[in-house]
Amino acid sequence: MLTLRLGFSENALFFANLAAFAEQFGPGAIQKQAEWASRYGVALTTLHRALGSEMALTWVERQEETGIGQLLLLKLPSGGRLRVFPASDSAFREKYAGFVIQKWPGRGLSAFLPGVLGTGFENCYWVSNQHIAVFGNSVAVLREWIQSQQQQKNWQNDLARKAWMSQIPARSHLTWVLDPNRALPFMYENASEMGQTWLAMLQPLLEGLTTMVGSFRAEEDKVYAHLLLHSARLQLAPRPQIEGYQVLMNRKLSQRIFSPPYLLQNHLDQSTEILVQDYANQLYLITEKGQVLWQRPGGAPLRSTPQQIDIYRNGKLQCLYLTADRIGLIDRLGRDVPKFPVYLPDTTYLETLAKPEFGDQQHYFLVSNRRGRLYMLDQARNRLPGWRPRQIPSRLDSPVQHLQLQAEDYLLAMAENGTLHVFDREGGYRAGFPLALPGRMSNPLWIRKGAKADDTEMMALTEEGILLKINLLGEILSEMQLIRPSAKAQFLACPASDTQDWLAGVGDKNLVQIFDATGKLLFEQKFEQAPGPWAIQYFRFGNQHKLVACTDKTGGLTYLYDLRGRALGKPFPSQQPIAMQFLPEAQKLKIYRVFGTEVGILELPLP
Repeated sequence: MLTLRLGFSENALFFANLAAFAEQFGPGAIQKQAEWASRYGVALTTLHRALGSEMALTWVERQEETGIGQLLLLKLPSGGRLRVFPASDSAFREKYAGFVIQKWPGRGLSAFLPGVLGTGFENCYWVSNQHIAVFGNSVAVLREWIQSQQQQKNWQNDLARKAWMSQIPARSHLTWVLDPNRALPFMYENASEMGQTWLAMLQPLLEGLTTMVGSFRAEEDKVYAHLLLHSARLQLAPRPQIEGYQVLMNRKLSQRIFSPPYLLQNHLDQSTEILVQDYANQLYLITEKGQVLWQRPGGAPLRSTPQQIDIYRNGKLQCLYLTADRIGLIDRLGRDVPKFPVYLPDTTYLETLAKPEFGDQQHYFLVSNRRGRLYMLDQARNRLPGWRPRQIPSRLDSPVQHLQLQAEDYLLAMAENGTLHVFDREGGYRAGFPLALPGRMSNPLWIRKGAKADDTEMMALTEEGILLKINLLGEILSEMQLIRPSAKAQFLACPASDTQDWLAGVGDKNLVQIFDATGKLLFEQKFEQAPGPWAIQYFRFGNQHKLVACTDKTGGLTYLYDLRGRALGKPFPSQQPIAMQFLPEAQKLKIYRVFGTEVGILELPLP
């Protein structure tokens, strides 16, 4: 998706300059290096000399939106195994396909490699052989790298790409390789406000490009740059047409749309309105007739699904949203509600937002950030005891979920590292938790509420496709491995739109499989040209109409099926998860979609 390659001639000088550079932006980088080296008995200069003269930092798409794998590859001198690497202070050691995966000592690579090279490796594992040392931000991403090497699925063995890449100058100090279609959403979410503005301006120019490569070489007082662009524009299929649907509305905006269509209710006339965000971070509220009611800056990309609340409990609805740096609340005219937005002490990396209801007529906001810190605020925006913050070892990929049983509150936080945390209202652990599950987790839980803790069941789906049933006593009731078509298959939990049911979806390039909550395969579909990644949604309108929407986010098409795998209409242009309403009197579906700069509504009669 995105790779940065660095070449250098003097290792010790490069790493010393890297530490000095990092010190300017985060004081203490050099001190951390010294403490790390002292703790593990490693001479940093010796370690740096063992690394050769080339490294590459790469981000790879493993799961949709939040599951980015990160790898750092260090080329070793000829025959130079890393005997000088320190021993891990963790017991983790796994043999996998001829490699030994180990935990890197300390808290990631930030001390060993300060600055951008060590960022994102707070939880770090590594492998090595006689040619290369590879660091990953998870065990799973290292396994995938090992498999790709053994299956020779890399650019070195792709003759067409190898011939094309041979045009890049061999001698360069910095090279970057970019897949625009896959990398731009990830880059946009993590860029500064200025960076997001530039990406929004460049985005139309990058359409049709499949690969971009830039290389830079410094010689004395000059820098030589080389840019190589590869376009498949001539091979692209014509834009898909909308056939078999009635087009109710199609509104074009000035910028490409970044978000899915979010449906909001107009509290004045109960009509449906559509909220979207573009790549310039502008928010739009649009009527079903295509009228833009207002447009305003969002500040940063939306991180969580917007929710409507009645902050004053007077029948008027406001829109609650989260970005990386704020909790926002706007009225239906697009104005900030007084005392909003709310900023927290370390708001740079806010990621999830939940709104638990404790039954006391107050509003509460529970947010988490990338560092695993959970904050709960009351209606007056005060941080509550036990949540100032509540620290857990790993970040969340989905918002905290809340339920009440026998007048007791349970707050469920599913961490990315596969640990389930269940808290009471004050932030204390419930009995039986935290509970370590067998695998990493990027899916939300689905909860079937019972009368008591022992008969309340939760369904969890790991990144490796393990389907788990758990109760609120912290007991794993069942465990099943779903069919895994390939090592890169993505497993997606698909809660029903009415929350009364749950499916599991598997996306693997041109294959989609749908399983029910017991692990039974309902259907699978193969597509001629659909590279993924996939967004899979489950829409349930009573017991009569149950539909699955499969959106190929790269190919820009959404496919609709019933639970027997029968197609409902033809695929239609869409690049984000859709929204849907059922019109019972007309027996029709109303489908809300975004594609490029378009916001649209389609209508489809049901058979």
